[in-house]
Amino acid sequence: MNEFAPVLDDEAVAIARVLANDHVADVVEALNHEPRETAIELLCAVPFERLVEIFDQPELESAPELAEALPRAKASKLLTAMSVDRAADILRELDEPARSELLGALAPPLRATLLSILGYPEGSAASIMTTEFVSVPSDWTVGRTLDYIRKVERTRETIYAIYIVDPETQLLL
Repeated sequence: MNEFAPVLDDEAVAIARVLANDHVADVVEALNHEPRETAIELLCAVPFERLVEIFDQPELESAPELAEALPRAKASKLLTAMSVDRAADILRELDEPARSELLGALAPPLRATLLSILGYPEGSAASIMTTEFVSVPSDWTVGRTLDYIRKVERTRETIYAIYIVDPETQLLL
């Protein structure tokens, strides 16, 4: 891992403040047009929550290189806060030893989840499927389903899909 620690000039700090308040898609587009060193400098200046939003965008073209350039502690904290699927996408594109170093800095449960996702061949259905979903029996009402989602959403980053399952066969309907 590159332990890049930029010294920000006043102009970079001002730009970072603007980026912290713009729409995330606009920020990503702007970063995609910046030289790598400038993008890293700007990313180091935005609030952490905003950094997570930015890296969670698949449109951020050089996310693996940018993550690798961050200090390892910040990069591992970032991967922990991101959606698991996006973190796996970024790790998949990293070369060794950077990938192993970042994985080693993660908590064991998250590391196991990411290694499981990374174990599937790139581009396969399993490698692009979401790991964030809820399944509910077909005989549940909408109200009961929403109550259940509210309860389990605390244990998941983002619920991307709800699958209705036959209670007897456990097959999707």
